[in-house]
Amino acid sequence: MSGSAPESEHSIDLGGVEHTDIPEAEPVEEEPRPRRISNTILACVAIAAVLAAVTITLVKVIPFQQTSAEETVTAFLEAVHAGDVEGALAYTDQPDLTGDFLVPEALDSRWSIASVDQVEFFDEPNRTVAVVYVEIEAYEGTRIGNRLRVNLDGEPKVMNGISTSVAYSQVGLVDLNGVEAPVEVDSYRLILLPGLYEVYPGLPSTITLMNGTSAVLNLGNLFIRLGMDYRESQIPLGWPEVTPEGEAAIAAAVESRLDECIEDPLLNGCPFVFPKDPDRKVALAPGANWEVTEYPQMAALDWSFEVALGFKLTTLVPGAAEAAVIVTEDGRERETVVSCPIWVDNLYAQFDFDGGLDIDAEGDEHCRALTEVA
Repeated sequence: MSGSAPESEHSIDLGGVEHTDIPEAEPVEEEPRPRRISNTILACVAIAAVLAAVTITLVKVIPFQQTSAEETVTAFLEAVHAGDVEGALAYTDQPDLTGDFLVPEALDSRWSIASVDQVEFFDEPNRTVAVVYVEIEAYEGTRIGNRLRVNLDGEPKVMNGISTSVAYSQVGLVDLNGVEAPVEVDSYRLILLPGLYEVYPGLPSTITLMNGTSAVLNLGNLFIRLGMDYRESQIPLGWPEVTPEGEAAIAAAVESRLDECIEDPLLNGCPFVFPKDPDRKVALAPGANWEVTEYPQMAALDWSFEVALGFKLTTLVPGAAEAAVIVTEDGRERETVVSCPIWVDNLYAQFDFDGGLDIDAEGDEHCRALTEVA
């Protein structure tokens, strides 16, 4: 007999099992997707970039507005370049300044303004000062730069745009751009506006200026020789030197003077006065006169130049002169011929700027060595 299995073995009591809650899984965060930028935004960015580039280009091409100091310096230089002396001085702190070369005739316009830039700005007692760096350029390319100061206390005024350096002239005058100024002493206060200056353009062919220059560019208290690359604080006027043409002129002038001495041996500096001799007396024979048998050879060396006197002559080869004389010795007279050497070391040669030449003597002269020749 099969009996039925116990009910406990085959039944499942669904309600008999204790229910346990299972926690829900945490949601997984998804990575954010990149946002899409609209075409409108991209277009705006592109336009902004283009505008920025254009702005940079404009900054490079269109200069900034000049400061009042730059404007004043520019106006000052433009007035000088135009030959307007009074107008140029009006932009400086010395509007009433005068000088031999502060005239339109002394200004040469063969230069240009290369740059004008304010580089500094500071306060001084009772005034504000701007420093403007300036460069000007000569017609052949030489440049000079300098820092000009501008007083901004009130109407801007250039403070150091005019040169007031000391010039040393050895020839009695200063000649710049054809304007001449006499110099009574060797030093001369030279007042110049900026620009180009030809030095002694009217120099005669008889002399030249050693270590000088034909032209300089000036700005403030600085000078530069055309073609050079270094600046100087004084204008280089140079030292006078005799040219070969000048040497020939001196020789001719000395010969002419000696001929005058023959006519009048007592002229100042003539070498035909007989030397004093306690043992004898010498005098020209009746109707006799000196005769130059050989003219001296001479030189006018640059180191022998003296201001206001000219070139002191140096004898290279002495000349000679002869004359028939009466010699009185021990109470007796005799006629003979004597010779006297001719030296020129007491003579000066002074050239003028019109090509003229003057020979002058320093002190008395006499026959230094009287020699009997017959």
